[in-house]
Amino acid sequence: MKLYLFLFLIFISISYSTAYTQNIKPEKKSNYALLIGIGSYPPESNWEPLHGDADVQLVKSTLLKVGFPRQNISSLINEEATKRNILLAFESLKKQISQKSIVHIHFSGHGQQVQDKNSDEIDGYDEAFVPFDSPKNYKTKINVGQNLIADDQLDSLISDIRHLIGSEGQLLVTMDACHSGTITRGRNIGRGTDVIMADEAYIQSHRSFKSESSGILIRSTESNSGLAPFISIASSSPNEKSYEFLNESTQLYGLFTYFLCKNLLTNKACLSYNELYHHIATNVSAYTGLQHPQIEGPTEYCVFNNQLTQNSKFIHVKDIISTNMVLIDKGILHQIYDGSEILFYAESVRDPTGKAYLAKGIVDESSALDADVILYDNIPAETLRNAKAVVSKIQYGRDKMRLQFALKDTLLSSRMKEVLSSLNVFQVVDENPDLYFENPEGFANSDYMTIYDRNESLIYQKQINSTNEQTEIENIKSLLVKYQKAQKLIKLELPDEQLIADFSLNYKGKSIELREHNLNLSLSDTISFTLKNSGPQNFYFSILEIRPDFSIHRIFPEQTKTSGDYYLTPGNTYQSQSFKLIPPKGTYVLKLLLSTNPIDFNSLDASRSMNRTNHHELGNWIKQISDQPEVSKQTEKAQNSFGIFTNDALKIDTYYVNIQ
Repeated sequence: MKLYLFLFLIFISISYSTAYTQNIKPEKKSNYALLIGIGSYPPESNWEPLHGDADVQLVKSTLLKVGFPRQNISSLINEEATKRNILLAFESLKKQISQKSIVHIHFSGHGQQVQDKNSDEIDGYDEAFVPFDSPKNYKTKINVGQNLIADDQLDSLISDIRHLIGSEGQLLVTMDACHSGTITRGRNIGRGTDVIMADEAYIQSHRSFKSESSGILIRSTESNSGLAPFISIASSSPNEKSYEFLNESTQLYGLFTYFLCKNLLTNKACLSYNELYHHIATNVSAYTGLQHPQIEGPTEYCVFNNQLTQNSKFIHVKDIISTNMVLIDKGILHQIYDGSEILFYAESVRDPTGKAYLAKGIVDESSALDADVILYDNIPAETLRNAKAVVSKIQYGRDKMRLQFALKDTLLSSRMKEVLSSLNVFQVVDENPDLYFENPEGFANSDYMTIYDRNESLIYQKQINSTNEQTEIENIKSLLVKYQKAQKLIKLELPDEQLIADFSLNYKGKSIELREHNLNLSLSDTISFTLKNSGPQNFYFSILEIRPDFSIHRIFPEQTKTSGDYYLTPGNTYQSQSFKLIPPKGTYVLKLLLSTNPIDFNSLDASRSMNRTNHHELGNWIKQISDQPEVSKQTEKAQNSFGIFTNDALKIDTYYVNIQ
C-alpha cells in the first residue's frame, strides 16, 4: 500500500469545556506528538506557498486542550523542517517514548511522487512528503529526490515507534497533502503537484502503469504481535488534490486538518477512530466533492486510546479583555461564530434550565479555539471570571460567499461585480473563491460565460451579448442567491451525542446505511427510508433535501403533516412508504434533523399536544431560506436572521445521494 502524503491532524473540537479528561494520570506524561508543517518553501525550490505552518499551530493548540503535556509536543515549521531535522526529530521522539505511550505524528505540506527504488509499487512510484530543502523539479545528479521522505523510509520509522510503545500504546499518523494535481483556473489552493521526481525516460516507460493502492500510508509486512495499534488518516484518496480552507476568521488551514480538529473536540465518552473519520469525511464533502479522506488501521479504538469521560458542556471564561468584553474558551471549531449569543451563569449552576443568567453577550470576533464576547448588560466583566456560559443562539449568517472573476470582457466583469457586490452575502476576491466566473474570449466571438463552483462543477453557462446582458445578469443574481442559501444549509452541522439514529435507504431489496459517501442511484429506482432511534433520548425527526438546482424541499414532514407527527422513542423504527425517483439527475444532499421538540416549518402549531413556544426557531430559518428570493430585500433579511436558538437538543447530519 502507499503512503499518500499529507495526512493531517486529528484532535478535538466542538463542545469543549475543558473538553475531555483522560484516564491517563497526568504525572505519567505518556502522550507525545511530533508536528511537521511547511507554509513557505525556498523561492528557488519552485514550490507554491501554502499554510502547513498554520496547521501545526492549530493542531498543537488542540492537543493541549485534550491533555497532551506541552513539553511532550515537538514541532518543526518551515525552514526547521529539513529532511535532516525531521529524521533527528524522530530519533529524539524514540528516546522519549516508552511502553504504553500514545503518539501522534502529523505532516502538513506538499507531497510528490518519486521513482520507486525497490520495485514494490505497481505503478513504479513511491509517494513522498516534501521537506523544506527538497526542490520540486528533477535534475540529473543534482536533485533526484534525495531530500524527499518516501513511504518506504517513513514505514521504517513508524515500525520503530510501534515496537517501542508496545501493544498497549497507540500511534496515530495524519497527513494533509497529496502528490497529484495542480491548481486549476486559479480557484482554490491545493497541495501537491503533477511534477514527478524522476527522469523523463522513466516517466514515459511507466505511463501505462496504474496504481492499485488505496492511497494510504505505510505498508507493514511484519506481524502485529507486540506492536502498538496504528491508525493512519490521509487527507485525500489517490489522484486527488488536498485543498485549503478559509475559515470564518479569514485564516487558511488545510481543509482536512481543520475538520479533523473540529471533530476531535466532539464531547463524547469514547470517540472511535471510525466515528472521527466519518465526521471528517462528511464535513469535507460538504465543502468540496473533489477530496475524500482515507483511513486505515483498527478504527474501533477510542481516539488516543482514552477512556474519555463526558464533561460539562459549559463554556468557560478564559480571560477578561476589558470592562465589557471577555474571552471564552471556545471558538469557530466549536461552531461559535461572530454574532453568536452567549449567556453567562453563576459558577454554582449545574443545569441552566430555568435559571436566571448573570449576563448576556454577543461574539464579536471568533478564532479557531476561542472568541471575544461583548457584554450587552451593564455588568463589570470581572464579575464573570469564574462564570459558566452556554450558547443560546448560534449565528451562521456573517460569512459571505466569495466570487472571483476572470472575464476578459472588462465591461461585463465590471457590471457583474457591481450588481453582485451590492448584495451583502457576496464578496469579490482574487483567490480561493467559492464561485469562479470565466469568459475567456469575451463578446468578440460570442463565447459562453461560465460559472464554476469550488468542486469545478459547472453551475451556469450561456452566451451573453448586448441584447440579453441585463436579463442574464438578473438571472445570474437570482441563481447565486439560491445557491448561497443552499450552501449555508449544506454546511449547517450540529452534533448531539444523546440523539442517535440509524438512517438507511432501501432499494432493489437491499438496505444501505447512509453515511458521508455518495450513494449512486438511477431514475428507474424505487426507494424508501428507514430511521431507527438507537440512542437514549426521544426525538422528533425531519428530512430536508437540497436538489441539484439548489432548491430546498421537505421530505418529512410531508406537506399535510407537521414535525410533531414524526416521533421516535428509543429502540423504535420508522419505515417510510416507497416512492420512485424523478428528475433531475445529479447530487442530492439530505439533511437529517433530530430534535427534542418539534420543528415549526410553517409558523403554525407543529403538534396538537405541544405549545408553540417550544418550537425551534430553526423551522422559521429553514422556511425563510427555502423561499424564492426577492433578491436584494430578502437577502438583506436573510443576512440578519441566520441564527439558530439552541435551548433544546438538536442534531443535524448530512448525507449525499447521486441520481444518475
